[in-house]
Amino acid sequence: LKDTGLVWTDTDIIHIDDNFVPEDYELPLATAAELGAGQVTVTVPEDWQRYMEQFAALCELARQYDQVVNVEFITLSGGASSFSQTRDLLLAAGQANAGLLVDTLHCYRSRTFLREVGNCPAEWFNCVHLYDCPEADPLSREELRGTDLDQRRSPTEGLASIRDLVRSIPNPNPVFVLEGSHRERLASLGLDTCARALLDSAKSCLETVSAAAN
Repeated sequence: LKDTGLVWTDTDIIHIDDNFVPEDYELPLATAAELGAGQVTVTVPEDWQRYMEQFAALCELARQYDQVVNVEFITLSGGASSFSQTRDLLLAAGQANAGLLVDTLHCYRSRTFLREVGNCPAEWFNCVHLYDCPEADPLSREELRGTDLDQRRSPTEGLASIRDLVRSIPNPNPVFVLEGSHRERLASLGLDTCARALLDSAKSCLETVSAAAN
C-alpha cells in the first residue's frame, strides 16, 4: 500500500447469523486496522431483534480499533432488506460507531425514499457502493442474483437515480466504493478498459452532484 499510494478504507463483509461469534473476528479487525481500514461492513438477518447482542458486541470490538461498523441492507439476501429496517436496527442498537452502508442498487430496488435518507444522522453515512442496474427490473431471484454478480452497470447507465440519492446523503464526504462487475464486458473489453470506464463514469456522476450543490 505504501509503495502504490493506495488506501484501504473498508473491510467487506461480516455476516451476523446464529453461528456468529464476535471474538472470531478480533484478529481480522486488528489486521485491517493496522493496514488502515477504519470501516467494516456487516449484514444482519431480517429478524434483527434477535441479534442485537451480537451486533453490539461486534461494535464494541471494532471500537477498540477505531473502526465503524456499517450495516448493509441487501434486497437479494435473507437479511435486513430495506432502508427502514436498517434504520430501526441502528436506532435500537444505539452504538456510537454504527452506521449504514448505502448501496445505490439496493436503495433503488427497495424503493428507498430520498427523504428517508436525508432525515437520518449524517454520522451514519460513511460509505456508498456506487453502481447502476439494468434498464429493466429483474423479476425472479435468479435474475436478481445475476444482476448483482454479473451485470452491474456504471453510474448513470441504468435505472437508479444515483445523482439524486447521493445529493440526499447528509454526509458530504463518504467513502465511495465503485462496483462494476459485468461478465460480458470484462470478457470482451478486459479489466483495464472496464475499470477506467467505471472510474470515468463515477467521476462524471459525482462532479455533476458537486456542481449542483455549489
